[in-house]
Amino acid sequence: MTRHRLSHTVHSSRRHILFTVVALTLTLGCHGRTTAPGATQPITPDAAAIIDRHIEATGGRQAYAAVYNRVSKVRVVHVGMGFEDRAVDYEARPDKRRTMSESEAFGKTQSGVDGTLVWFLSENTGPVIEEGEARDAAIDGATFDRSVNWRKHYKDAEYVGEEVVGEKACHTVALTPHIGKPETRYYDKASGLLVKIAKTRLTSVGIQPTIPIEMLVEDYRPVGGLLIACKVTQTVDMCGSKHETIYFVESIRQNLALTADLFDPPAEVKAFAKDPARSTRVSKPGCKPASRPAKGHTSEDDSQHP
Repeated sequence: MTRHRLSHTVHSSRRHILFTVVALTLTLGCHGRTTAPGATQPITPDAAAIIDRHIEATGGRQAYAAVYNRVSKVRVVHVGMGFEDRAVDYEARPDKRRTMSESEAFGKTQSGVDGTLVWFLSENTGPVIEEGEARDAAIDGATFDRSVNWRKHYKDAEYVGEEVVGEKACHTVALTPHIGKPETRYYDKASGLLVKIAKTRLTSVGIQPTIPIEMLVEDYRPVGGLLIACKVTQTVDMCGSKHETIYFVESIRQNLALTADLFDPPAEVKAFAKDPARSTRVSKPGCKPASRPAKGHTSEDDSQHP
């Protein structure tokens, strides 16, 4: 795969998965290990209590509930690729999302979730639409404040131990969603902030149906009564090759007067969704060096906002 094609597939996947930094802004309260009177073994911290206390540490549920939409401007650096993107990410209750991006290498791209369709569009790929479990997981992932209302989206949360991320000692919590694959979250024991997420992205198109992703979350800043992460370093494993992208949030505005049709898919996407032949154009799984994405589909995927 040439460097140009490799950067194209990484870029396309990034737009297709629709990053949302707000979803990364979980709050955590950190419980240390304690020993009960007469006990010889340390008591395992409660995973649910860790997550709930973290939510309070970054603003609390009342502050989150007061926000009904968010617009973020983001600079996207493709590490080692020699180019950057500029993107604007729109989110609104209950599960609407749209990202518009302009790349130095590949021009303009769009992606979105409107509660029914999960789509991606660029001049290079044409329209892409997710199907099946990948679609359901993306719609669930687009839920506004999903991580705050985590009990509705995860059927289990388990404390699995401690780990050092960078120089931070972290509590580690494994979360099992109702839709999609399990993920692991790492919370700084000292500050109570989420610092890392390890998860698996599903996609119904491309050569790799499951994409391992790691996200380092940092640079929390106050925005309208909340603490929001403004830097996310994302590493995606594509067929055994690691690709790193850094998202710098340059501005965030909340509770704006957005137009009613902002989250409607473009006409080209709507027409493609009605095309009975589109299911036959989905790329077959299989990591092969000679593989190339078919027109209208990406060959890989990546993160979404938790």
